[in-house]
Amino acid sequence: MKKIVYIALLVTGISLSSCNYLDVIPDNITTIEMAFNNRINARKYLATCYNFLPATYDMKNNASISCADDYCPYLMKYDRWDFTNSWNWVRGLQNSSNPLFNYWSSANKFRGVHECNVFLANVDRVPDLSYTERNRWKAEVYTLKAFYLYWLFLHYGPIPLLDENIDINSKLEDMIQYREKVDDVVNYIVDLLDKAINMDQGLPMYISSVTTEMGRITLPAAHCIKAKVLATAASPLFNGNTDYADFLDPRDHQPFFNQIYSQEKWRIAAEACKKAIDISLEGNHDLFEFDERVAFQLTPETELEMTLREIVTSRYNCEQIFAPGATDIWIQGAAQPRLTTYDMGNREWHHLCQYSPTLNIIEEYYTENGLPIEEDKSLVGADLYELTTTPSDRPAFFVPNYTTVKLHLNREPRFYANIGFDGGKWFNSEVLSPEEAYGVNAKKGGIAGHETYRASATGYFVKKVCSYKNMNTTAAEVLYAFPNTIIRLADIYLLYSETLNESLDKPNDEVYKYIQLVRHRAGLDKGTTLQDTWAKHSINPNKPLTKEGMREIIHRERLIEMQFEGKRLHDLRRWKKCEQYFNTQMRGLSIVEEMPELFYVPRVIYTRSFFVRDYLWPLKQEDLNKNTRLVQNPLW
Repeated sequence: MKKIVYIALLVTGISLSSCNYLDVIPDNITTIEMAFNNRINARKYLATCYNFLPATYDMKNNASISCADDYCPYLMKYDRWDFTNSWNWVRGLQNSSNPLFNYWSSANKFRGVHECNVFLANVDRVPDLSYTERNRWKAEVYTLKAFYLYWLFLHYGPIPLLDENIDINSKLEDMIQYREKVDDVVNYIVDLLDKAINMDQGLPMYISSVTTEMGRITLPAAHCIKAKVLATAASPLFNGNTDYADFLDPRDHQPFFNQIYSQEKWRIAAEACKKAIDISLEGNHDLFEFDERVAFQLTPETELEMTLREIVTSRYNCEQIFAPGATDIWIQGAAQPRLTTYDMGNREWHHLCQYSPTLNIIEEYYTENGLPIEEDKSLVGADLYELTTTPSDRPAFFVPNYTTVKLHLNREPRFYANIGFDGGKWFNSEVLSPEEAYGVNAKKGGIAGHETYRASATGYFVKKVCSYKNMNTTAAEVLYAFPNTIIRLADIYLLYSETLNESLDKPNDEVYKYIQLVRHRAGLDKGTTLQDTWAKHSINPNKPLTKEGMREIIHRERLIEMQFEGKRLHDLRRWKKCEQYFNTQMRGLSIVEEMPELFYVPRVIYTRSFFVRDYLWPLKQEDLNKNTRLVQNPLW
C-alpha cells in the first residue's frame, strides 16, 4: 500500500462555533487507501487541504500583516509574541541562507499543493459519495490548490507547478522541477480556478448551513480569487517588468517575466473583477452595515463608526467572501491600549499595545472633506502638530476639551473607527454607550502610556482589529474571536475600479461607480461624487478626470480602506512603489514625554530599508543545492 507522505493536522486554538467544519483532524489515517475508503475519512482529508491557508493576523509567520509600513515592529520578542522575522525584514535583513517568512520550504505552501494533488487523484474512488458532494469537494480543492500556487507566485514569481505528485520511485531527473515562466504560472492557476468555477453541481453560491460549513469555499470566493490573480498579473511588478530582463529560464534562455507590457491583461482582469462582483451580489454579499441589536442609542455618526469598525471583526457578515476559520484572538491583545487602572494589573496580555500604527499612516487618512491632507485647500500651510483642544460636543469620539493636535481633528470617519489616539475614545462592552466610552491617555504616566516596553511605540493603537465586544473586568474576560477574512467585497470593488481604469485611456462612469460605493459607505462625498469633492476642495481639482489622477486616487483609497488587513505590502509590491513607501523613517509621537507640547513632537523610531531585490522573496540556498534546476531570484 502507498504511504501518505504528509499527514497535516489542522491548526487548533480559538475556533468560532460557525466554522466547526474546519476543525476536523484526520485521526489514525496511515494509507491512501484508508484515507479514501469512505466518505468520513475523505471528508477529513478535505479538511486537511484547508490547513495551509494563511492566517491573516499571524504576526510571526505572515509578512502581509507585519511587514508593511502601517505597523511599527520595534522589538524582536515580547511575551508570547515573536516579531523577529518582521523586525529583521523591515530593516533590510532578508537573506538567502535562512530566508525570513520562507513559504517555499518552511511554511511550506508546496505541501498544501501536494495534499490537494493527493485528494484530487483519489476522491473519485470514494464509494459512498454522491455526485453533487464529490463535485463540490473537487471544486473546493481545485480552488485551494490555485490559491496556494497564487500565494507562492505572489512572493516568488516563477514557481514549479506540480500538476501531479511525483511517485517516490521516480528517477531523480523526474523529481527535480524547473520554475515556470510568469505567464505560464498565471494561466495554470486560472485554469484550475476555471475548473472549480465550471464544475457541474460544484461550488455553492452561498453557505446554507452556517453552523457547520461557514468558511468553506463558495462560487463567489473562487471568482474573487481569480480576479485577484489576474489583477496581480496585470500589475507593473509582473507585467512587462524590464528590471527582470536578465532573469532567464535555463531551458530556453528566455526571460521568466514577459518583457512586453500588455494593457490587455488589465482588460482581462477587469472583466474577471466585474464577474466576481456580479456573482458575489448574486450570492447575497454586500457592503457591510452595522445592524446588530444593541442596548444603547446610536446616532447616525456613531452608527457609521460601528459599521466601519466592525467590517473585519463582525462574525461572517455579508461583506466577507472568503473567510476560512478564526483569527488568533491575541492580535487584539497586541493592539488594545490599557483603558482603566484595572487593566494595568489584571490580564495585561489583553492590553499589550504592541501592534502600533505609524505616524505615516495617521497622516495618510483623508480630511473630513474626503481628500489627502496635502491636497485639501483648507489645510494648505497648516501646522498639523499645533496644539489645540478637542470639541466638547462629540463625546463618542473625543475626551472633551482635551489638549491634542490639529492632526487629530476634522478627519474622515475611518480615522476615528480604525485608530486609537491620545484624547480619543475607545468604545467596548465595559460601558453602556459610545458616548460613555473610555478615553485613551497615551502620554507617559497615562494609563495607556509609556511603561518600559508595554506601550505603543508610536503613541497610536489599532482599533480596527479589536471587537467592541471585548471586555476586561472583574466580572468578565472577553476577547471576541472573529473570522480570518482573506477577501471581502470592498477589496474587489476597488480592484475593479483599478483594473478598469488601467484598461482605458481615461476613466469612465464605471471606474467612478465602484470606488464611489466604498467612499459613500465610508461617509465621504455625502450627496455628491468624488469628482465634485476634488473640484470643490482640492488644490488639484481636475485630478479625477485623468487616468493618471484616478490611478493615484484609487491607490490611496485602497491603502486606507484595506489598512491593517494584510493587503498593503503586496499592493505596494505589485505597483512597484516599495522604494517610495518602505525606504522611509518609521515615525511616532514622543511617547516618553508627559507634557503635550513635548509628547506631540514627531520622532524617528528607526529607518526602514528596502532594496530592489526585496520585490521577490529569495529561495533558500539549501533548496538550490538540492535542486540544481532551480534559479535564484535576481540580486540574491
